[in-house]
Amino acid sequence: MFILTMIKRSILLIILATLTGCASHSSRKLNKEWTQDLRKDSFQNQFTGIMVFDPETQDTLFKSNADKYFIPASNTKIFTFYTSLEYLPEKVPSLKYNYDQDTLYIRGTGNPAFLHPDFSKQETLEFLNKFRYIKLSTDNFKEQSYGPGWAWDDYDYGYSAMRSSLPLYGNVVWLLPDHYPDFIPDVFPVYDSLPYSRRAPKENVYKVQNKRDDTLQIPFIPDTAAIAKILRKTISGELIMKDQLFMETPEIFYDQSRDSILKKMMLESDNFIAEQLLLMSAETVLDTMTTRKIIDHVLNNSLSGLKQKPRWVDGSGLSRYNLFTPESMVYVLLQLYKKYSFEQLQKFFPAGGESGTLKNNFKSSTTPYIYAKSGSLSNNYNLSGYLITESGRVLIFSFMNNHYREATTTVKYNMEQMFEYLRSNY
Repeated sequence: MFILTMIKRSILLIILATLTGCASHSSRKLNKEWTQDLRKDSFQNQFTGIMVFDPETQDTLFKSNADKYFIPASNTKIFTFYTSLEYLPEKVPSLKYNYDQDTLYIRGTGNPAFLHPDFSKQETLEFLNKFRYIKLSTDNFKEQSYGPGWAWDDYDYGYSAMRSSLPLYGNVVWLLPDHYPDFIPDVFPVYDSLPYSRRAPKENVYKVQNKRDDTLQIPFIPDTAAIAKILRKTISGELIMKDQLFMETPEIFYDQSRDSILKKMMLESDNFIAEQLLLMSAETVLDTMTTRKIIDHVLNNSLSGLKQKPRWVDGSGLSRYNLFTPESMVYVLLQLYKKYSFEQLQKFFPAGGESGTLKNNFKSSTTPYIYAKSGSLSNNYNLSGYLITESGRVLIFSFMNNHYREATTTVKYNMEQMFEYLRSNY
């Protein structure tokens, strides 16, 4: 029996040694090939950082500037995704409330799905309609409506919606092809001849756009007047706005599925949802709707193992103040990989050539081999996530490109060539 056990152990060690040797050989080939690629002219006039990690062998297969800081753009949403899974319940909080007979006292919790057209089931609205009087205060919103470092002249673009404690319709008006020329919600003045292109800079006055085949979203300013206008046209009861509300022990009303909100954020790279998810996480964990405080909490607790502490200022990555390293991206992706099955994670990450922001990219295979989050700003394109090799291995990677001047399509093409080599040779 002893001899048989020793033989089995020897065979196992031989197999492990063979696999390790193959992996080491593949890693050496990868290092040689990719090092040569990065010396090509196309990479010389930009800043590039890469890390590839094998979670099964715990080997770093390739590193180049992996510990250097990059502007991550929407790769920031990977950290927001991690935070939301870590701290939000499976059904997200939608309201904090008390009630007295036919009067409901409420504050928002930052839920971005309330009245949002992409979320058909609206349990929060059904709950509000049970009461004759609704008394609402937004006094718990202690944050700036815009994130630090956001571009001021993006104010009338849908990707730059303002943050708030009680979002309505995603804090944008929707101009739908089948409702042209009417906006939804239709509570703001709309004209067809004004000096601005979409919305007045400091008020909720809009210009009708030319008829389009797709949906146009334009942010509104979510001040108390706008909130009151929208809700009074939406709910059945009487709305009373309050400067302050006292709730000693508020109850919490839960509404949308956390995962459905996360899927929309990750697949479509929805900036507004990302921002609100951080605010909801802060409200849930720290009882304060402050982005800075939840970021500090995450970095000092569940992500305290990061070797390079990021400069992390918002949930979406709209700000160029954000600075992350490829190694930090891989670290968070590894934590997700350890805690959740890869099959679960695949549902959230855009699949190359198939879904989300990668639907038209990285599609050289009959089935997706890349599941990753992209991040784009002018002169920056980053991609971090998971890659499936032809041998069936799942690898974690972060490939960050900053400060290039050529077309982003060229950057993506160069990345795809390198990814295909990795897929075929490991």
